[in-house]
Amino acid sequence: MNNLITWIYILFACFTILLFYILQLVLFDVFFFLRIEDKILLGSIFRISSLISFLISVCFLFYILFFNKKIKRFLGESILELNKVAWPTLQETSILTIMVVTVAVIISIILGVFDALFSWLNANDFFAV
Repeated sequence: MNNLITWIYILFACFTILLFYILQLVLFDVFFFLRIEDKILLGSIFRISSLISFLISVCFLFYILFFNKKIKRFLGESILELNKVAWPTLQETSILTIMVVTVAVIISIILGVFDALFSWLNANDFFAV
């Protein structure tokens, strides 16, 4: 069960990084549009807009994970449901993967043959009116 909690926290951390990136782009454009000087803090990439978006993202993460009771209840229920899942074995996963790849190859060959056929027919003016 601890392993599932770790994965959920990693998922929320990835969401926070994505939120930080989107906010950084938006705030950079807002600063540019409003003609506010976006001073460089560290290197050429980390600016004031980056710091603001980082702080907003981290505050959002802490609020979601530690202060929002609905999210905590949702996480607990999610962990309980994940414990009930019947995960496939390695052999089942391998067989199903091979089946999917085989079907994809067969369909791509069929589509390639039809494409070549219609390209040849079009090049030889079989569709001319």
